[in-house]
Amino acid sequence: MDLASKSNVTILSLDLGEKHIGLACFKPGRGVFPLKQVEFSDVYKLEEELTTLISEYDVEVLLVGDLGLPKLPKDYAMLVDRLQSKTHVKPVVFSEYLSTFQSLKDINEREGVVLSDHVQAAVEIINDYLSS
Repeated sequence: MDLASKSNVTILSLDLGEKHIGLACFKPGRGVFPLKQVEFSDVYKLEEELTTLISEYDVEVLLVGDLGLPKLPKDYAMLVDRLQSKTHVKPVVFSEYLSTFQSLKDINEREGVVLSDHVQAAVEIINDYLSS
């Protein structure tokens, strides 16, 4: 997908962690904005929450950070498959190389609202994706 195509679709970004997932969104005309951090304890509960967000923001692309692994862990891979079959989203697994490091640096430099590292990393993943 080229830059013009990427910047004309709504994207939901997931920064996957062992216990938490950071969420951010990109909407054409609005840009990138942080959403929230959610707990990952129950894949079905998380699926329900993400399905709601996909519908609420009319998400077209589900951008999933790759955790620096050759393939997603089983629970996350199942979640992405289920979301794809339940909604119209196109899943894209994207390298999140340095996104957490960059997000921590940004959090330390930012004044005002402090975002969780996973949420800020989700923002960085979208920014990296859009500029790739």
